[in-house]
Order: sequence, then structure tokens, then C-alpha cells
Amino acid sequence: AIVAMNDPMEPPAASPATVGHVPADVDVRAVLDIFADLSSLAMFSESADGCIARWNRGAERIFGYTAKEAVGQHVSLLYFEEDRPTVKETVLDALLRRGWLETTQRNRRKNGEECYIELSLSLVTDENGEIEGMLGGAKKTQ
Repeated sequence: AIVAMNDPMEPPAASPATVGHVPADVDVRAVLDIFADLSSLAMFSESADGCIARWNRGAERIFGYTAKEAVGQHVSLLYFEEDRPTVKETVLDALLRRGWLETTQRNRRKNGEECYIELSLSLVTDENGEIEGMLGGAKKTQ
């Protein structure tokens, strides 16, 4: 139900809810998980050693692995054996140098088919700059 409709030519009035205030009783992680699962984009995170830590429904649709199958596995399961050295040289090295990366690459689906994705990765570091892992998002291009 529509509670109120603003004039489309006027910006909405600022209030704590529209300026980033989150009530203390809201589980922000749960809300973010819901949004991630609603997305058609693959969203995932990896630990510093390359193991998949989070995996949304978009990732399930693109790569064919359920979250239960993917979480805990090394991300290399998404690459063809012959591509793994190139992935290390082009993706991982650039990510470590810059802290982020956007690229298009070939990946391996659970059924062995190839798929091409647009991939965005960002390093996650602690307060001392130590790498804790990475966050990623991807969409299928073909």
C-alpha cells in the first residue's frame, strides 16, 4: 500500500531512515543476505586462502553449484584446469596490486560447460591492512 507519495520534482525530506540510520533491532546482515539472494547477479565472498565463504542464488544460477556445495570449496572449482595459471597471473596478481579488479573471463559451470562472466572483485582487509579475503560479483555474458 502506498502511504504517501512525494512530488517527483522535489527531493524527499531527510529523516534518520533516509540518511543511513538503522534501528538497533534490525539485523543488517540478514537484510543484506535477503537482497543478495534476490539479485540475479552472482555475489560471493572468499577467505584469504581462496575458499568460498558466501554464495547467493545468483551464483547458484550462473555456476550451477548450490550454496551447500560451493561454500568451503576452493574457488578454483570454477576454472578449467588449463586456465588456472592464467587466472593467477592476470586476476589474482592484479587484485593484490590494486585491491580491486573488473574483468571478463571464462569460467567452468558445475556441469562442465563454459560460461563467460563479467567479474568484479574487491579485497577485504583488516585494520592493519592484512588481507582477510575478497568480495565478488559477477554476471553471465554468454
